Amino acid sequence: MSIDTLYDDHVAQPAAKVEIYWSDVTGWVDETSRLSSGGLRIDRSLQNPLRSLGRLGQAPIGTASIEVQNADGRYSAAKPGSQANIYGIFNKKIRISLGYSSDLTVAFVGRITGVRESETSVEATLVCRDLGEDVARQAVRTSLATQQTTRDWIETLLNAAGYTPGAGDLEKSHCVIPYAYAEKDNAWDELNQAAASEAGVLFTDKSGSIRFWAYTHWLTESVVYSWDGDFYQELVPERDYFSTYNVVTVEYEPRQEAAAAVVYQLHRALHIPPGESRSETLTFRFPLTEFTGYEMAAVTGGGEDISADVSISPASPASAQTWEIEFTNNNTRHEAFITKFNVTGRALVGRPSESYTADPNSVSGSADAKELSTRGNWYVQTPEQARLLADLIQYRLSTPPMVLRLRGLPCNPNLELGDKISVSGAQTGVNTTAVVIGISISGMIPLVMDVTAVDYSYFYEHADSEYFLIGTSHLSTADGGRCVY
Repeated sequence: MSIDTLYDDHVAQPAAKVEIYWSDVTGWVDETSRLSSGGLRIDRSLQNPLRSLGRLGQAPIGTASIEVQNADGRYSAAKPGSQANIYGIFNKKIRISLGYSSDLTVAFVGRITGVRESETSVEATLVCRDLGEDVARQAVRTSLATQQTTRDWIETLLNAAGYTPGAGDLEKSHCVIPYAYAEKDNAWDELNQAAASEAGVLFTDKSGSIRFWAYTHWLTESVVYSWDGDFYQELVPERDYFSTYNVVTVEYEPRQEAAAAVVYQLHRALHIPPGESRSETLTFRFPLTEFTGYEMAAVTGGGEDISADVSISPASPASAQTWEIEFTNNNTRHEAFITKFNVTGRALVGRPSESYTADPNSVSGSADAKELSTRGNWYVQTPEQARLLADLIQYRLSTPPMVLRLRGLPCNPNLELGDKISVSGAQTGVNTTAVVIGISISGMIPLVMDVTAVDYSYFYEHADSEYFLIGTSHLSTADGGRCVY
């Protein structure tokens, strides 16, 4: 029987499995027998707690905590001979599988980032973060990309961080970013900014894969679960009237290529002994859209020109604003002094920022206006991007969205962030479709699940059937005239 069938029937016994990948020699080791009475907790969300629903999709890293028996010091790295002492414990991969009877599915994959232990306690808590943490720790550097779709730029950033997305994990996006590059920037921040530049969603799923969804994702999704009072212990519908806005302005930052010019000049002579090499990091005044060349001069201590004896590697910069370069003095008799090294190229420069305002009721500047200004995302460079964001955010924040908090559900590990669900409640009168934006699983067997969801009407102004989806819908009178591609 499937997990969903067992879940609905309330017959099979809930089950959990915790594994740690201690080393390539041990492989995955089952640690389930060491779960203590404190159990475990998993928290995952599509919403950064420091941002409003208008920024939905800039997801935080998912977390988990697992309380384990540690009387023998198995998880104490400082205890001689312990498992943690032999193999180490920090940054070890951990996997939590949940389900019913022997039918389990992965609910969390991450790394152990901390261990809370005490001299007076026989228990310890493993503190974990999901595999998005691997990318979040990376500062990435790229060459300058031009006219890349948001999806392709996200893939470029992931590859720069050493991560290869799976087939189908990154959806087709809707916007093109004219110019994009990273210069030792935090990969997770850049990924979130790129996704946000077209109101997309980027997050790590329960299996540890990083996903990108376009803002149109849910138009083709179906309801996967229907829950009423028989399933949850509590349903709390909330509306935040304070966080509504009827005017939204989005700033965009146009970019353009400048004429070829010198973007780097050597400020001091570089000394290289005979037959030796020297590495330098050259930082350009502006990022380059095109590298056009360099001029170099090298002399001996006596002033003799030996420029021909000095070679460089690589022959051109690999990133947009820096050049990790190695100078080699191939002259085995004379030391070399590099007195000139000018780098030329076409620089990427910014134009004055512009903005687009979504004000469908023409109330801006009046007493009835409640205005929100969004700025600082440099991937938003065109009026088309700004208009898409402003119109969408204005619609989503023009009325207080209904947020549903369902508490005390039996744990269903098949539920994923972004799933469409149907929720009803007799006392509250709630009867709606919603999108899951938060999942918390906690306790010992049987585990309890809390779910946060947003009413589906928040996402789109019109019903799904009113949109014509290019590549999906049939051209007929049954389809609406509003186009989404």
